[in-house]
Amino acid sequence: MEGPICYIVGAGTFYEEGFAPELGDFVIAADGGYQILLERGVTMDLVVGDFDSIGFRPDHPNVVDLPVEKDDTDMMAAIRLGRERGFRSFCLYGGTGGRADHTLANLQSLVWLSRRGCQASSSEMGGLPGRSPMGCGASVPGIGDSSRYSAWGTERRGSGCGGSNIRWRARRLPVISPWA
Repeated sequence: MEGPICYIVGAGTFYEEGFAPELGDFVIAADGGYQILLERGVTMDLVVGDFDSIGFRPDHPNVVDLPVEKDDTDMMAAIRLGRERGFRSFCLYGGTGGRADHTLANLQSLVWLSRRGCQASSSEMGGLPGRSPMGCGASVPGIGDSSRYSAWGTERRGSGCGGSNIRWRARRLPVISPWA
């Protein structure tokens, strides 16, 4: 990814692979992501949420309290705050493994970022680290001995997805999005 990265950690399943914030990066805990990062001793720059996942308001110097009833998920609110701070590269963690509606919303958040010219990836759901997935999203998270490759459209019809380190070699694979 180019430039400083905004890492956002939610309350879902946390795969640590690739989680390596560097100087200049920004780490946001979205609601229950606070507990995950606290347990790992990770320094957080911002904590955002309604905190229904953890049941208490975190003791942190930079907390953004969100109402329980809102139009965005806590993860999406964190993404918007990252964008307001000028970030264009995002890595989402803890976006799956819990509620199905949150998983789908987080996948749509990757599309939202992509459509705004941002680079976006997720440890669980994909993205193309290093370039903006304007036509597709892809994932090859090596978890244990298994890997997955997923593609989805960020535009009504995209092309350019592909890879060579997968079971079937593909180039310029067309991907159609039903919700673009």
